[in-house]
Amino acid sequence: MPLHTYSRYRTDVDDDDEASLGVSSSYDTWGAACGWIIVLILASIVALLICMCMKQTGVRKSCSRSGKIAKSKVGVTEVSSAQHLSDMIASEDRLGCMFYAPWCSHCMTTKPEYTRAATMLEHPLCMVNCADDAGVVDASFMEDHGIRGFPTIVLFKEGRQIQAPGNMERTAEGIREFILSA
Repeated sequence: MPLHTYSRYRTDVDDDDEASLGVSSSYDTWGAACGWIIVLILASIVALLICMCMKQTGVRKSCSRSGKIAKSKVGVTEVSSAQHLSDMIASEDRLGCMFYAPWCSHCMTTKPEYTRAATMLEHPLCMVNCADDAGVVDASFMEDHGIRGFPTIVLFKEGRQIQAPGNMERTAEGIREFILSA
């Protein structure tokens, strides 16, 4: 009687023969476990890369644990509410602000330039998301600040609001020039 070796693709071995050969399905279980381990490792690497990229862009949240906003340093602060924006305006002599909507393609191309401009300036800059989680824009908030479109770049200087001209270049150099000259 010839010895049978187990082959995963063998068709002449039925379930009864498989049991008599002492073959179990642990190979399939082990293979699936290895697959999930690889997926988890890759997901961890992606998460780490995202964290590193966020750290390099200089974007930080505006609210501390105490709820108070300290005097901002160079960089871009993400403002999460109208109250945070009011507090930042009150705490700074000169504050550049970009009002944007997450679904706006012009905003997405301007954001990296705005962040790069922050590294070229000694004045703090902030970004204000004018839409909620569903993407709906807060019309009263926009009306209060004279926002008619996205992105809108505004300089708050000594309590006054100076809006960037519509023909301003949306480059780091253009934004820098506006913040310094206004």
